[in-house]
Amino acid sequence: METRRRGILSFLIVATLALQTPLVAQYALFVKQNDQFRPVVAIMGTEPQIVADGRLQAAIPSRDGFIYALGQAKTYAPCFITVRALNIVAQDLEINPSGKPVNRSLSITADFESAYSRAHVFLVLEVKGLDNVATLIVHEVGGLKPGAPVSVHFNVPFYAAWSDSHATLHLFNGGPEVLHSQMPPAQVEHELDLMVQRKIEGVVNAPPQPFMSPLPEYPAALLDKNASGKVTIALTISPTGAVVDSAIKEATLPEFGQSALKSIGQWRFLPRIKDGKPVESKAVFPLVFEPPAAKARP
Repeated sequence: METRRRGILSFLIVATLALQTPLVAQYALFVKQNDQFRPVVAIMGTEPQIVADGRLQAAIPSRDGFIYALGQAKTYAPCFITVRALNIVAQDLEINPSGKPVNRSLSITADFESAYSRAHVFLVLEVKGLDNVATLIVHEVGGLKPGAPVSVHFNVPFYAAWSDSHATLHLFNGGPEVLHSQMPPAQVEHELDLMVQRKIEGVVNAPPQPFMSPLPEYPAALLDKNASGKVTIALTISPTGAVVDSAIKEATLPEFGQSALKSIGQWRFLPRIKDGKPVESKAVFPLVFEPPAAKARP
């Protein structure tokens, strides 16, 4: 594994404005402790947490701060997190007499949402310049609850030229990397195919079951109306668990139906299993919309 030096505060590092789509690979985050790298299972504030003696403990920084590394993992965790309003903005706060910017600042903002409760979610921005050497920005996201987006906003010093660097977003839940909506759809589909295959191995007979279900976004056009609603959708589920057809059976408002259809196309099921083989099936699912909390609105 290739190490990266960090400042005493875990988020004081070089970053970039441009975001790059990740390659098809799964990672775990490690932090150096003495002469060994230990898996990071959480970030609390700016401190990485590891498991030692069977309990969660804060990692101990070296003289130069925390030294992180990304190491390849076997698979993604069975979790999908929706990332919205991702924004990376850099500013030059001062210009010195020679005309060069100093006190450069990078501001990173995003909203994170999950269909299921998740604890110890954290992010890593893997930043690479022209030399292809990576620096890691590590920051806490925290716990996620259904229907309750979590907003994250933090600042880091910024020294690299914008045009010379790019960043890849990684999300982790309790240690393993998870799938998220900033990944290329083809990559997400490929990984979900593999996950579903592993989950149905050895199953003889079973009905279809939800496996990954990103929450639909509350329609922006209804924010001022503070409306609640319900949508019922009829689905056709393929032998791979993908939704191949969907139609609105009932919707209290058209905007809810449109948002539901957009989300349902990203859902993945464990398919119906009949006599040991996955087969196509049909199902009907309800979705409930509640207005987001006032503090979460733009």
